Amino acid sequence: MIGRLWVLSGLVAVGCSDFPKPDSTIDCDAPSYAEHPAAERLRAFVDDRVARGLPGFALAVRTPEGVWQGAAGYADIEGGVEMSTCHVHPMASVGKTWHATLALLLAERGLLDLDAPISSVLDEDTLHRLPNAEVVTFRQLMDHSSGMTDFNEDLAYLGFEFDGSRDPRPPDELLDWVRGDAPLFEPGQGYHYTDTEYVLLAMAMDAITGDLVGTMRADLLDPLGMAHTSLPRVGDPDPEGRVNAYWEIGGGRISNISALQAKYDVQVIGAGNVRTTLTDALAFADAVARGPLLSDESRDEMQQWNPSSVDAEGHGYGLGLARRQIDGVTWVGHTGGDVGAGAFLFARPDAEVSMVGMTNLGMFLGGPLSELWNDETLVEIAGLLD
Repeated sequence: MIGRLWVLSGLVAVGCSDFPKPDSTIDCDAPSYAEHPAAERLRAFVDDRVARGLPGFALAVRTPEGVWQGAAGYADIEGGVEMSTCHVHPMASVGKTWHATLALLLAERGLLDLDAPISSVLDEDTLHRLPNAEVVTFRQLMDHSSGMTDFNEDLAYLGFEFDGSRDPRPPDELLDWVRGDAPLFEPGQGYHYTDTEYVLLAMAMDAITGDLVGTMRADLLDPLGMAHTSLPRVGDPDPEGRVNAYWEIGGGRISNISALQAKYDVQVIGAGNVRTTLTDALAFADAVARGPLLSDESRDEMQQWNPSSVDAEGHGYGLGLARRQIDGVTWVGHTGGDVGAGAFLFARPDAEVSMVGMTNLGMFLGGPLSELWNDETLVEIAGLLD
């Protein structure tokens, strides 16, 4: 891990100073949340994280007393644009939960069979020489029990990914980095968190529907009123108010890698590939844990935890959904960290309590500042809501 971080830090530091930056300006007429009983504690927490090194931090919570949202730091350090609660953020691997939810909605309509092999949808050329590809099912993709390897764990791929001189590549080319790999285990017989699986899931859903993005909009985003959420594709314009992305290069210094982040977003369909706002993400957290979007049966399916993923503390992984036990209370959601973003989205199934956080600092490979953004962060925020 240390060696990999050194190599990539060098690539980022050398290549990013002249990259174009997104338009981070945005009109934001956010209401006051000062009346929430936890407002003072939450405000202090957000301010503290920025004071300790995060470039920007946005946080939203819902409790029975109502909603609180707050932001601190900068969406654009170079331009002096302060982070607001209206800014648009990449959600990194939290995007897996959006895609898994869509898969469950397609299953409810009879368009996708969770226990069918992905080879029933994806052609031989796509699956050629991928580990276990002929027998892996959709369920095994979604709960990380496929035994497939992860392109994001290949050092050669990471060097390729951080090459700022190239254009985005089609998502299926990501699969080339794992073709010919030996399976990690037999399908259904283990757990290994793998971005490869969710790229395949997205490609399969695109084949099933003919338009993954349009189906996501019609079946998931519009019903929840998520007007500021998008799945970026090559050539799409930046949404208004997208934050700049930064990478930690050592010694407390950070580098602007907004173009790399944008390139990464459009490639990792399924595995990430969602941009959204606090308000939209909070609505999604509520819906996944408690809301009417999914049937009770589908929600139960999402919470079938892969036995091999469950640890001594009771944390586990289901269908695009993680379980965290915090002081004896179950939360469901997902965390994410990629080249220029960190995010989390969690909610309690048993109570009207949810939390969403976003930062514009890369969490992909760690670093001292990433210690401000880990599982302990979830524990701390949950404690502030009591």
